[in-house]
Amino acid sequence: MKPNLLICNCNPQLDPWQRDTGGVTRTKVFVDLGSGDYGVEQDCNNNSTPSDEWHSIVRTFEPDYRPDEDITRGHLESEFVIELVENILDGSEVIWDGSNHIGKMDEFAKTSFEVLQNSFAQIPENEYTIKTVEDFVEEEREGYNLTALTSDKDLDDMAFELATWGLENKIILNETILPYLQRLREEAEKVG
Repeated sequence: MKPNLLICNCNPQLDPWQRDTGGVTRTKVFVDLGSGDYGVEQDCNNNSTPSDEWHSIVRTFEPDYRPDEDITRGHLESEFVIELVENILDGSEVIWDGSNHIGKMDEFAKTSFEVLQNSFAQIPENEYTIKTVEDFVEEEREGYNLTALTSDKDLDDMAFELATWGLENKIILNETILPYLQRLREEAEKVG
């Protein structure tokens, strides 16, 4: 079976199961023994384990930190990692145990999986941060004149400029900026 890099998403996201407390997703590396897919994705903490992981068809691990996405993508596309994933897939099988399909790995596949895990230690940490839109706008609002008379077009322009600046500076927001700016304008209308 040929390895297929399915996804490489290392940037933090707000965990929808913990959105009210500001909880963020965890970074999870996976290799699917059944399909050959592998990659890095963001995982939510919903206190459950998907059945394909429970039955060891999809093997996973979580790095000790959130790795840089661009460097991780290059790492996952490298001949070294592709060969490791090939070794894992070649030494694995999905079998029926009488009740469920389960994944099995031979010793060489297990060793290759451990080497894959250890290979993430050399990747630098992700520099993205998550901020609430309220904190972000209050920090960056200087120079923007938001009043009860601010037009929709001006709000759109402000939201676009703030969002662009945030992405350029590796800031991920917990919600979109425009609705928050609209709420600020509504508050200014009530006061004014």
